[in-house]
Amino acid sequence: AGVKLSTFITDVQLDRVEIANVGGTGIEMRNGNRVRVSDCYIHDVVGSGILMGGGSSNNTIERNLITNFGDRGIILGSDNTEPKYMDGPALNPEWHDSIGHVVRNNIIAQGAGAGIAFYSARDCIVAHNTITDVASTYHACVLFNVSPKKTS
Repeated sequence: AGVKLSTFITDVQLDRVEIANVGGTGIEMRNGNRVRVSDCYIHDVVGSGILMGGGSSNNTIERNLITNFGDRGIILGSDNTEPKYMDGPALNPEWHDSIGHVVRNNIIAQGAGAGIAFYSARDCIVAHNTITDVASTYHACVLFNVSPKKTS
């Protein structure tokens, strides 16, 4: 990943960061809370632009330009989250990968997969984003899916 925010990160802001030519995901976060990613330029990444999963909650992704990605533009949740990265059943009894995020005013373009993908997401707001020339290989412009949990 260009930037990886590991388990249980809280109250972090990434502002006006350029991430380019990364062999994986531009920004990846697992189980972080109250993180803001704003005004960043993420481009030419082999993986996804931004991933917020693993039970992450109450994060904001706004005013970013994400282009030329090999997977998905923005992922709320994950298609391969392991429960060890998530809050336990007492805090997240339904094992949602992504809770209460706001994704607004982003431009997402030129990607192989979905512009925005939801995996076991709950209570997220996605508004006023421009998505163009995505899903050239698979998925759809916007993807809603259930996240299988890896338990072994």
